[in-house]
Amino acid sequence: MKAGRSPNLAWPLVGRSTELERFAALLRAGEHALILAGPPGVGKTRLANECLAIAASEGFAPLRVTATQGAAGLPFGAFASLLPDLLPDSSPAQVLRQVADAVRKRGEGKPIALLVDDAHLLDGSSAALTHLLAHLEKTFVLATMRSGDVASDAIVALWKDGMADRLELQPLTLSEVSELLAAALQGSIDGGTAHLFWQRSQGNALFLRELVLAALEAGVLGEKEGMWRLTGSLPISPRLVEIVEARISGAADRARFALDLLAIGEPVGVELFQRIDPETDLEVLERRGLVQIERSGQRLDVRLAHPLHGEVLRARLSRLRSKTVARALAEELESTGVRRREDLLRIATLRLEGGGPTNPDMMLQAALAARQSCDFPLAERLARTAVAAGAGFEAALLLGQLSWLQGRPEEAERRLSSLADQNVSDAQRVMLAGTRMTILYVGLDRTEEALRVLDEAEAKIVDLVYRDQITVERARLLGRSGDHASAAELIDPLLDRAHGPTLVAACIAAANAMGLTGRIGRAIEATERGLRAQLALSGAPFPFGPYFHLALRWVALIHAGRFAEARELGEGEYGKALEENSIEARAFFSASLAGTALAEGRVMSAVRLARESAGGFRELKWGIFVRMALSVMVHALALRGEVEVARAALSEIDALAIPPTNYYGPEVVRARAWTEVAAGSLGEGRRLLQEAATMARSGGASTLESAALHDLARLGAATEVTLRLQELGECVEGPLASVRAAHAVALRAKGASRLEAASAAFEDLGAILLAAEAAADAATAWQRAGEPRKRAAAERRAHQLTERCEGARTPALSAITARAVLSGRELEIARLAAAGASSKEIATRLYLSVRTVDNTLYTAYEKLGVSGRAELASALKGWPSG
Repeated sequence: MKAGRSPNLAWPLVGRSTELERFAALLRAGEHALILAGPPGVGKTRLANECLAIAASEGFAPLRVTATQGAAGLPFGAFASLLPDLLPDSSPAQVLRQVADAVRKRGEGKPIALLVDDAHLLDGSSAALTHLLAHLEKTFVLATMRSGDVASDAIVALWKDGMADRLELQPLTLSEVSELLAAALQGSIDGGTAHLFWQRSQGNALFLRELVLAALEAGVLGEKEGMWRLTGSLPISPRLVEIVEARISGAADRARFALDLLAIGEPVGVELFQRIDPETDLEVLERRGLVQIERSGQRLDVRLAHPLHGEVLRARLSRLRSKTVARALAEELESTGVRRREDLLRIATLRLEGGGPTNPDMMLQAALAARQSCDFPLAERLARTAVAAGAGFEAALLLGQLSWLQGRPEEAERRLSSLADQNVSDAQRVMLAGTRMTILYVGLDRTEEALRVLDEAEAKIVDLVYRDQITVERARLLGRSGDHASAAELIDPLLDRAHGPTLVAACIAAANAMGLTGRIGRAIEATERGLRAQLALSGAPFPFGPYFHLALRWVALIHAGRFAEARELGEGEYGKALEENSIEARAFFSASLAGTALAEGRVMSAVRLARESAGGFRELKWGIFVRMALSVMVHALALRGEVEVARAALSEIDALAIPPTNYYGPEVVRARAWTEVAAGSLGEGRRLLQEAATMARSGGASTLESAALHDLARLGAATEVTLRLQELGECVEGPLASVRAAHAVALRAKGASRLEAASAAFEDLGAILLAAEAAADAATAWQRAGEPRKRAAAERRAHQLTERCEGARTPALSAITARAVLSGRELEIARLAAAGASSKEIATRLYLSVRTVDNTLYTAYEKLGVSGRAELASALKGWPSG
């Protein structure tokens, strides 16, 4: 990963378009004042400076003054730089008028736009002057102030009396933070990284900037393949400490104790807080903006006003103070009893910090809760404590899983293999074997050893129910090795009799195998049953969380052609993964969204999301899933024509040394094929696609075979593949396989109407790139049939669809001739005609002859495939100019 760039970054203004538009509207309407209010660091001054620039562009003379604590005791202290020589013996009203006139003269005849920064700090005279200026003609006052702070009556009167609008600036949203980071860093930002920056900064622009600079300086924020991502914990810089310390400075000793208490244990129930610290007035702290009180179910909780406040406070606490506060909180919580599941986790965490008696079962249950909430480092600390306290097999199993989930598969296998010789039950043995099989196959690529683990476990198992689970694990391994038909055959009879953990594992194996063999309904049913069964389990968790069933549901949906459902599922689960800080779920669902984008034809989105997914799987060291994500990225890069970048990613795939047929192997070959096509080697591309189809067919992956054969049809081999595509269209559930077959039939017959029907069918599914290609094919067929208007209409449709594909370029699309694009003059005349202008009116407006206008319109009609003016408006919608 490339080291972080110089911290001298440009930070554009993001997320304030509404406020800027409001300011510009007030300025042009002749209004006189606007107040920008918000918490510290939200970006008031940055926005105000942008507003001042707008005012300057509108002919105003920009002026600015800044109020400070130091000048608050001086009359007109904020306006000192603008003060004139005052006449002697002037009354206060005369002085005010003299100063106001002097400020206005600074405009040298232009209207004045005056920025008063931090207006809540103005002295009384400056506040009165600001109020007066806001009432004068040819003067606009723009003031910023901190929400919650007390301003003078003269400033408050501005918005209370209706002289000024007051806009409360809100923190930046997640999407705005992502946009800002991408602009500042000049590259794509990993979704999880952007979410963490947003979460830690809470959308505060000042905090965000300091966090980014600190991460760059510490070398934990870097770029690889155009994707910025974090590789370590976010540090707290000295600058950030100073900012936070300035905010909480002045708090009395009693208040500092309260803040320390919250830093260690937030959120704390108000009742619990008042028992520990009855002397602190929480309302005072809330008014000062140091704490927040919020309702959580039936109780009120209190927490620090900002997450970074807690980090700074914890960093400056002595070890003894931290331990004392943590123990006090733990004892109080224990005395009231555990009322919520999260209380158990909090007590255990506080016991880790504060010491005292530790119950093994409590530590294990807390570790399981932390694992479920995806806080793997905390879960590992708790599990280690549970093991040391004698919690037994489940704690040791969990500890091994947590090593794997944090990218340490070798350590995980060492830990778990040591459990195999212990005197464990059949249930424990099968859980251990399944976990080890997953780690050996996914994390270490040791398939033969994974099979041996299953054999050894089966030899020791007596109960037939648990022998079934070993069979299930074999089916999962078969599926991951690419033999989906055998996996489906092995697992199908077990689904009806399995229950508990065996049912969960069986549903995972069934969903994967049946989704790829084309039994979409059965696959989706398996994901529903498996998810319900896993959520009902207690005790040691599975290697994958419950999200994995939904990832497999996405597979079934995408292969069926239900793209809108697949995207909705992926977006929902990706958002949940971000909120839960689950790197595993985020890696899977960014892969899901990348696959959806590729299927739809949004190739740049597919590249970005696949890069993010590959980064997450690299961090986990799950090589087989790194390959899966990279294959999507390579395919999308190839469709964009980025051959060298695609080949670099293919080299990384090759370096993983995963057997070609393993887990989505045909998709890797497809990606390689499209890279060759993009490089101009059409013959090699076709050869590789035939290899992908053969590989998929040998493993029973009918959905993957259908995709590879359809690619061949798109590249001119429709005659050779149509029959098999029709067979697959009949046996693979869902509309996608049958639409692919229909497209191949139309290509083989060169039937323009059939190709247009295929294009419409693809568009209905959401497969925009395929719809564009079919429309382009239809245009060629109409040209061959001697139908120029129909050809032009098909070309126009192909162009409109292609513009939604984010730069995709394929052989079919390149067949659209340049003559279909309107020239600038043709487009201008066509749009005027579509708006209702007559030829004479157009000629007069553009200084042309009426004959020239009519001839140009006729050419446009030919290119657009329309018969006259009445059809122009709809034909021009979304049309690219020449």
